[in-house]
Amino acid sequence: MASDNQNKPEHEPQYIHVGFLLSAGWVLTIMSRLLKSSDPQLRKAFEQWSETPLKELGIAITTRMHMLGLGVRRLNARVAALRGEIAADPTQVGAALSDGYVFRLKDNDLAYELLLDMDSFIFETRSLYEIVGKFLVALFDILFGRKINEADLQSILAEKGIDTRWITELRESRKLFFHQTAPWLAVQVDQAKTMFNRKCQSKHTVDRLNPQPARRRRCLLPGEGCTGSPTPGFPASTMNMIH
Repeated sequence: MASDNQNKPEHEPQYIHVGFLLSAGWVLTIMSRLLKSSDPQLRKAFEQWSETPLKELGIAITTRMHMLGLGVRRLNARVAALRGEIAADPTQVGAALSDGYVFRLKDNDLAYELLLDMDSFIFETRSLYEIVGKFLVALFDILFGRKINEADLQSILAEKGIDTRWITELRESRKLFFHQTAPWLAVQVDQAKTMFNRKCQSKHTVDRLNPQPARRRRCLLPGEGCTGSPTPGFPASTMNMIH
């Protein structure tokens, strides 16, 4: 009979784990307050943190918040490049507005890079929202023995006068672009202020000479000049990254 060692592959795969520093955030603030609490039950919760779902969820939140911040900076850089190209070609802008022609970018990849960044923002923001929800559900259960759900959390936000309509819209946008279609790009023009604000469309305008009205979704994406206020009710540290 072959021994266990003989049954093992001759060359087992080895892995190098890439190290990275987790940025400080409100998860670490919660841990710090538990550690410094005068309540023995709360200090015990800190001591047992690594044995609960809070450990994995907390690391996931901190990681995704950093990823989202990087994604926002990438998106804003490409939006700036898009505005620069449009502002530099007023003749093509005039033809696009008066005759319905599409605006052709000198850097063709820029449009696709923007779509990737928009798609990433929608996906990462919704993912972070869901993980934060799971974290809070686990936190209330472990610290206070209280069962809460998403409806309870949204109710708390509503009671504080925070608009939560973005939550549903973000969910529907991710479902739409993940399962049914691709995002497309349009630019809202304010000629009086010489402003160009990109919009994410969920329907492609096929006829570039006589474009039909396209069904559009409200701008969910961050960036200077974007119409609408920042997403309300989301963790303040995330929204700070957007600005």
